[in-house]
This record gives sequence, structure tokens and C-alpha cells, in this order.
Amino acid sequence: MDANAFREAIASQGLDYDSYLGTLRSQVLRAKVASRVLRSKLKVGDDALREYYLKNVAEFRDPESVRLYHIQISASRGLPAVEAVRARALAGETFPALARQVSEGPGAADGGDMGYLPVKKLAKEVREAVLGLPEGGVSRVVEISGAFHLFFVAEWRGGRIPAFEELREQIQERYYREKEEELYRSWMDSLKEKAGVERML
Repeated sequence: MDANAFREAIASQGLDYDSYLGTLRSQVLRAKVASRVLRSKLKVGDDALREYYLKNVAEFRDPESVRLYHIQISASRGLPAVEAVRARALAGETFPALARQVSEGPGAADGGDMGYLPVKKLAKEVREAVLGLPEGGVSRVVEISGAFHLFFVAEWRGGRIPAFEELREQIQERYYREKEEELYRSWMDSLKEKAGVERML
């Protein structure tokens, strides 16, 4: 929403805009101060980070990816035309060269090279067509959005777990973030408890 719509939304809740902004600024400032105070209490060495890494190692695994080449041909040319291109690829013609000759899709000039793509992020139709293919494999014909597509699997990259040294900064940041959240909740609970005691007194 724009600034005017935001003001109207605040007013519709019966709140004064300037007071609301003041409260918001105060909350943000408190959160920043709390974060700095809490982070200063977090002193952690490599042993603790390594232990954290080993406990969560599956979450640091590289996603499985595949390098694909692609040929796109208009559905108006008919399925037999695409099957003929596929037969040429299966017979040993270089897929990038074929893509330069016949593909009507983006990247044809580059031989249809799509680069490395995370398998989980592939469109369902593409993922189903390439899963199980070996490197050097050509997919079946896939029809998507009024066009026929062929895919060539150049290389699979899967599931590598980077070494601790490669990820040290990322591990440390994540470790700090989780510990900060724990300390922040504990700190807020202690403040609430203290405020409750003060009200009773």
C-alpha cells in the first residue's frame, strides 16, 4: 500500500499515525539494542560450530542440480517433426548443434544451454521428463504452452555436502541467529516476570 493508504489503515484501527510511528520506532530500537546486547554474550569457538554443523549437516547439503540443453519447436509444425529431431539426437548428432539449427526457443544461438538448474525448481513436466535419464540422455517430447520441447542431460550434480571450512561464516551466522532467538525469548520472559513482580510491589 502507498503512504496514504497506510495512514488510512492506521486511522481505521483508531490509532494516531504519529503515535503509531513512535511506538514502531521504539520497538525497532529495542530489538536492535537487544540484538547487540545478546550477540555480545555469544562467544563461540570452532568446536561448538563444528558440533552444530554435524548435527545439521543435511541442511547444508547442496541441492541436486542438472545441466540441461533445450530445443523448442512450435506445436504448429506437428509432433512428427519434433520426433524426427529427437531421432537425430538419439542417433548421435550433437544436441547443441541441433538446437542452433532447429530450435525456435530462447537460447538457440547458445545451443540451447540452460545452465545448471536445481532439480526441485524445474517445472513438473520437465522434471518428470529428465529424472532417471543418464548424462548424455535425451528426453521424450514434452508439450508445454503450445510448443514441443526436448531436453538433453549434460551433467548431474547432486547432494554434495560442502566441508565445514567452506561454510564456516554461514554456519556461524545461522548459529548466532538461532541462539539470539533463544536468548531474546528468555530475556523477554525475564523482563515480563520482573514487570509482574514490580506491579505486585
